[in-house]
Amino acid sequence: VIGEHGYSSLAVWSSVQNGGVKLLPPGNEPGDLENAIHSEVVNAAGVVIAKKGYTNWAVGMACAEIAEVVLGDLRLVLPVSTCVRGYAGVAEDVFLSVPCVVGSKGVIRVFDLELTASETALFKKSASTVWDAQKEVWDRM
Repeated sequence: VIGEHGYSSLAVWSSVQNGGVKLLPPGNEPGDLENAIHSEVVNAAGVVIAKKGYTNWAVGMACAEIAEVVLGDLRLVLPVSTCVRGYAGVAEDVFLSVPCVVGSKGVIRVFDLELTASETALFKKSASTVWDAQKEVWDRM
């Protein structure tokens, strides 16, 4: 899952593999099952908040993992937020989650996923959603 953390996130089904076999044959779009899985992931936070009022454990665990990777210079691939200007045609300084190698200096490398045309459009839509929320801040600087 890449892009914004939330409703405009994108499940990159074209990259999902098991044992080197792609989940979707080239050219195929995700079906009802894949869309339902992504919807469940996106809405999971709302379900947790409705039941206990907050979602602190997942955020804390993610921060702890990232800190361990940075402090240990582990150079692992993690989906972290980084500037995606130029990624999949994004023109603005927007920060979204994409797969990156992370080490003691932070993001060392950004992986360019081979997105389908529909995935590229959804990624740009995610970038636009974030840009619309932050552009006033940039205009004031």
